[in-house]
Amino acid sequence: MIKKKQKTMTSKSSLTKRRAFIENEIRLEVEEELENVKEIKKNLSALRVRLLEKRPEPFSVIDILYALFASLVIGLGFVFKGALIKYAVDLTTFHINFIVLITILLLTAEAYFLGYRRVSNKAERKMGQFLFKRVATLFILSLLVSIFLVYTYGINYQPLINNDAINVLKVVIALTMPCATGAAIPSLLKKY
Repeated sequence: MIKKKQKTMTSKSSLTKRRAFIENEIRLEVEEELENVKEIKKNLSALRVRLLEKRPEPFSVIDILYALFASLVIGLGFVFKGALIKYAVDLTTFHINFIVLITILLLTAEAYFLGYRRVSNKAERKMGQFLFKRVATLFILSLLVSIFLVYTYGINYQPLINNDAINVLKVVIALTMPCATGAAIPSLLKKY
């Protein structure tokens, strides 16, 4: 009878150990699955940010290259318009200043509505710095593309312009606005 009790106790002890082992295995599997769930949540959050919220990323060299090509394409459409030269030569100082102001306002609106408005942590990314970098970069890029187009296609030697610095500046400024609009297109496309 003692042997039977010992055997029963041993089998109970063996069962307890086996049960503890199985519970430990289940606990480990549950912990592993919880880690997988956390990883999936993190990935879903990142996908939501990238696909749905479309938070703006830092302004990169690729963004500048896209803006350069878009500005060039739009600018090319305006370079060959004879009316551009005719009207540009007749611009007054008021008109030139107004075109520059409107161009900067358009770029600022684009940078704000397509970019900064979607920034989630506004304390970390200051509005002035965010807008200034984008607006200044796109405006200078548009200005350089305009100068490039004017001199590449010899517009500065047209009879109305005669390589006069003031008239060349007027054509460059007149061409800067459409080039700036073109430079903003990649940001618009990136949003959608």
